[in-house]
Amino acid sequence: MGGVSKLKADRWSDNSGSWNWRHNNFRGISSSQLVDLELLLHGFQLSPSTPDRWIWSEAPDLTFSVKQARCTIDHHILPIGSTSTLWNRFVPRKVNIFFWRCRLNRLPTRVNLDHKGLDVPSILCSICASQLEDSDHIFFLCPTSHLIWKSIGKWCDLDFSTFSNVADMITWVDNAPISRTKTLLL
Repeated sequence: MGGVSKLKADRWSDNSGSWNWRHNNFRGISSSQLVDLELLLHGFQLSPSTPDRWIWSEAPDLTFSVKQARCTIDHHILPIGSTSTLWNRFVPRKVNIFFWRCRLNRLPTRVNLDHKGLDVPSILCSICASQLEDSDHIFFLCPTSHLIWKSIGKWCDLDFSTFSNVADMITWVDNAPISRTKTLLL
């Protein structure tokens, strides 16, 4: 059976303190990381009585799963009050990422660019020029975006309420009395 070795014992040289690498040409940051790893492993001994297996300390049963990793990120790594990392598997990854960035207000809107110190001629919406251009305004509050949402609602035969942000839209989708087929379209 080919593939990557999954056990420490398969790569550790007879408890001699050296690791068997598939290649040995480490340069730059890899070289310094290798030195750090060797310092961590100095004096490490494998015990024949202890089973050699991969474990993940964040899971109750010490077994890795994508769901447990997502829960760990949501509950321990993301800031309190931050949005979860739930993805819609029916849309392309880049759409999920864009949607998540929009929800976190991490898109290059005029307001965000100005906050980063970039020279922006105006921080007002380039479409309506009446409000600050942030994610919520561009996608939900601008009169033009409101018309687009109405058109999408008509096209999908859905009565959209007026959203003011991504969270409102997600709440509406989660609670709307619509069929599974229409939910997949959203």
